[in-house]
Amino acid sequence: MFLKNRMCNAHLKTPRNPLAVVELREAEVSWVKYIQQRQHFARWILGFSGDKRRIVGKTSINKLNPFLVDGTLRVGGRLEKSPLGFETKHPIILPKLSHFTHLIVRDSHVKCGHSGLNHTIAVLCQMYWVIGATATVRRIINQCNKCRLKTAKPVKQLMAELPDSRLQLGFQPFAHLGVDNFGPVMVRQRHSAVKHYGCLFTCMTTRAVHL
Repeated sequence: MFLKNRMCNAHLKTPRNPLAVVELREAEVSWVKYIQQRQHFARWILGFSGDKRRIVGKTSINKLNPFLVDGTLRVGGRLEKSPLGFETKHPIILPKLSHFTHLIVRDSHVKCGHSGLNHTIAVLCQMYWVIGATATVRRIINQCNKCRLKTAKPVKQLMAELPDSRLQLGFQPFAHLGVDNFGPVMVRQRHSAVKHYGCLFTCMTTRAVHL
């Protein structure tokens, strides 16, 4: 019985091989196909027949000139002769109302060092084209705790009530005063420098100053 338990524990402690980059990419593409074909762009994808495309209604992706590549819907555009990579020239189209899209946007936001709106969108567009990306990215940034702490404004303290000496009328100047010292101030006297200190008197009522 003891040997059997040791064998079970050894089996549990056996390190598993980490996922390869190819496996992670295949899983990501599978999620993209599921989002596009099963949830949001099914009518659009069904409108494709070979090399011909049939526009299904007026949708927000008509102006993107989309096309299918290996079952994924991508942006068309006019960057075919650009030296950029295929992923950047033809990013994958994603809907804005999807949990998968929010995860992709959050991952791009973290990869770019919690940057602002424009930088996050620029990093995101290297692989994905999110419909209504500005509102989606702004929502993710507003929900980011690290960004909220970084951009938080300090709380402004309310000033206390003025003392009665500041509000008295009919008194002569310097009847109520405040005193402050400053220095030393180096003053040149002949061939040497001498320290001097100042005394500042301010009237609490008229705000007159005497040095």
